Amino acid sequence: HKGFNDKYADPNRDLYYVNSLKAAYAEIKKANPNARVIALGMKDVDLRFAEGVFRLGGLEYCDGISCHPYDWAGGFDENIALKSMLDLKELLKTYGHENDRPVWVTEVGFSVFDGPVASKPAYPGYTQRSQANANVLMNTLFKAYNACDRMIEYCFYDVLSEKEEVERRGGFLHSWITDDDGAPRNGTKESYLAIAAMNKFVGGY
Repeated sequence: HKGFNDKYADPNRDLYYVNSLKAAYAEIKKANPNARVIALGMKDVDLRFAEGVFRLGGLEYCDGISCHPYDWAGGFDENIALKSMLDLKELLKTYGHENDRPVWVTEVGFSVFDGPVASKPAYPGYTQRSQANANVLMNTLFKAYNACDRMIEYCFYDVLSEKEEVERRGGFLHSWITDDDGAPRNGTKESYLAIAAMNKFVGGY
């Protein structure tokens, strides 16, 4: 399965997506006029895909857009992350919708594990401390620069604890199943405390 903004998708992906979006938008609004339709759901921040959809009129068939600005390069680069989000906002401005189409980050996070592993050979993973630092830095930067209007982090607690499941180890809490050695490991990671402190002092999304 590949998403619409996958780099290997059909060259007509933008048109296919807008046609699908238009049809879905009409049916959703018919069923519930107050429902919000959030479009794109991009893997990373794919400006080429976003512009293609905007150029074909896709912004007329949604109430906002979303993306998943993960950084699997081995560490959180705040300059790249912030620039990509601000470029997306600028693109909305180019098409006249910077004030009425909010940008939601509907999935993002930092995985704690001792890497690299086969599924992510170039990604060494985060320690609990560096995960906490990255979470607070990302949230405060995005908020300070109005880079997005809502942020949903993945995930609240680790879903599984197998070493290869790197995308499921980004939680603020440890898995309450087992750790790698089979022993129970419950409780908070440092990110939970860091985000709680950040929300108290500067507010969150």
